[in-house]
Amino acid sequence: MEVQKGNAVIIEDFSLIAEAWKEVLEGMGFNKILIFESEVGVFLGVEEIKPELMLIDINLKGRSNGIEITQKIREANKDVKIIILTMHLEPFFVKSAFEAGANGFVTKNSPIDELRLAINTVLKGEKYICGALKCDDKLC
Repeated sequence: MEVQKGNAVIIEDFSLIAEAWKEVLEGMGFNKILIFESEVGVFLGVEEIKPELMLIDINLKGRSNGIEITQKIREANKDVKIIILTMHLEPFFVKSAFEAGANGFVTKNSPIDELRLAINTVLKGEKYICGALKCDDKLC
């Protein structure tokens, strides 16, 4: 059963990547999608559109990283689903993301279908870790 989609926020400092993620979300039926390249303006945007989903990169321009932003968002909003997307494959980043309140973790070298699967999984209330980081259903 497909979950009804609402609004989304993308925090990614590379325009090409952010626009590609936006196209995926639009194709999945998300309504309003805001893109930010850093923490600047994010919290006002979140308050304005009340997103159901956020896609957040770890490495961003500015003072805050995606893990810190995730923690701040989670403190203010327990319901939004947050997926961290990053180039980092180290278990430290996965652990930090989930401790900060992320619902999912996907590497940027994952296929686009895996991003779609991650989105659908977290929207159903489940956690998601991309296949590249799992060994026998445990974190490698």
